[in-house]
Amino acid sequence: MDQLAYYEDDAAVEKYAEVGREGLRPNERRLLDEYVDGDGGRVLDLGCGSGRVTAPLAERGFDVVGIDVSETMVEVARELHPGVEFRVDDATDLSFPDASFDYVLFAGRGIDDVRPAASRMRAILEAWRVLKPGGVFAFDANNQLSRFVVDPTDRSAVAEAWRFVRRNRRAGTLRSRYALVEYSNGIDLTYAIVPPAQRRQLHDVGFDVAGLVPSTDDGRPTLLDPRPYYVARKPPRAAG
Repeated sequence: MDQLAYYEDDAAVEKYAEVGREGLRPNERRLLDEYVDGDGGRVLDLGCGSGRVTAPLAERGFDVVGIDVSETMVEVARELHPGVEFRVDDATDLSFPDASFDYVLFAGRGIDDVRPAASRMRAILEAWRVLKPGGVFAFDANNQLSRFVVDPTDRSAVAEAWRFVRRNRRAGTLRSRYALVEYSNGIDLTYAIVPPAQRRQLHDVGFDVAGLVPSTDDGRPTLLDPRPYYVARKPPRAAG
């Protein structure tokens, strides 16, 4: 599926117009409370879609810019949230100067829709570039382990796991980080990575990993959390 074409589709536009009104999720509020300075700062919201995260940040007093590669999604965001800045831009090749932001966010597992893996890594490098020294980069990502570890008493989860295995075995993507996953809008190739490997990616760029924010409050170990938020800090003395 062509991701950009999907976000230009009328049904997707209608769906994300509703999403844009939902606001922050509980784990995102926790993320902001624990890792974002309440005194404000400049924030870049990558893959902003219809502004679900961007608008609440602006309401909290941040100087925030939402960017998305889809011109249609940016138009929807502007209509839903007048007065908030939205731009068409590419997370893998940002138009902003070095050290422009105090915070960079990539919500909604948007980073895992960036293909191929080299481009996803480029998005992480671009986040590093546009962050000020001491700035924070936060994003949620699919945990590769959650594709295979399911509650055996949950019949629907077990059935979906078996469908996932059959689908990707046929496609030759069962062991790949990009696998065919079923979503409400169809089946799409989506990236996933285990938490230790994601930490290593961030360290390789130069980030210090400040912590992980779980996607749920069910008490499961971080290693098994299906979509944790990674919180990475650019060292205070880092070069742009």
